[in-house]
Amino acid sequence: MTEVEAFLAQAQVIPGCRWTAKRKLAILTAMERWPTESAEIMRQHGISADEVIGWRKGLSREGFKGLAAKNIRPPSERLDAPPPPPHRQRATKPPASPANPWRDT
Repeated sequence: MTEVEAFLAQAQVIPGCRWTAKRKLAILTAMERWPTESAEIMRQHGISADEVIGWRKGLSREGFKGLAAKNIRPPSERLDAPPPPPHRQRATKPPASPANPWRDT
């Protein structure tokens, strides 16, 4: 296991894992510490150059908070979300009967 792999394993960065701010920071740190391994890190983890640039911009603008996911789709719009339940209409009360016009009140 190389130094880079050991560093990323310690930070719990595994190929295919969910990208948390902590994991993004570990990737950026590894790419700065071992610049010759940057291409290999990106290939192993399926990261594009645009993603790395975006992470760096977020980090420089807002610090650690800049790495957090911001535009998360609501569950109903996710591609893997189950379809919504069928629409049910509320049961309505029957209309009130009109007052008896023959009755004295």
